[in-house]
Amino acid sequence: MCKGSWMEHPDADAATDPEATTEPEYQIRAREHGPFVVTGGVALTSPNGAVIDDADNYVLCRCGKTASAPYCDRSHRDAGFTATDIDGCAARIPADRDDASTEPSVALMPHGPLMVTGPLSITTSAGETFCRAAGVALCRCGGSATKPLCDGTHATNGFAPVDPSDAPADG
Repeated sequence: MCKGSWMEHPDADAATDPEATTEPEYQIRAREHGPFVVTGGVALTSPNGAVIDDADNYVLCRCGKTASAPYCDRSHRDAGFTATDIDGCAARIPADRDDASTEPSVALMPHGPLMVTGPLSITTSAGETFCRAAGVALCRCGGSATKPLCDGTHATNGFAPVDPSDAPADG
């Protein structure tokens, strides 16, 4: 559904943005006032490691309002979502905390953040590297005061998406 139409998404123009196809290979771009654009074939997983999405590129909601969790459905536009201050958080993460020995992945934590593992670069809308780090929790509830990082606000703002990993198993 949403993962297949990511290239048509006006906030996720990685297909036409030359910075999205240059170094680094594995990347999460925090779009200004919009979603996370994940490129490079990074696995989207459940907390137990089961692969939910293994597309080359996909767009994840970070406003917390999508009806298509975890994917962006452009709800950030109507919700008035704002997220501009990435540079103010850079001091919170050591610059080179990546782990090249781990396959890159983004795990959906239940009713919580996106947990980034492996060698991924997190970049600004302008393509500037914010950090290259593993073990980083990214906000997807929209309420963090330290966007794009999670500050635990999801625990108090009622964030309760129905993720694919929450669906009952067939059988």
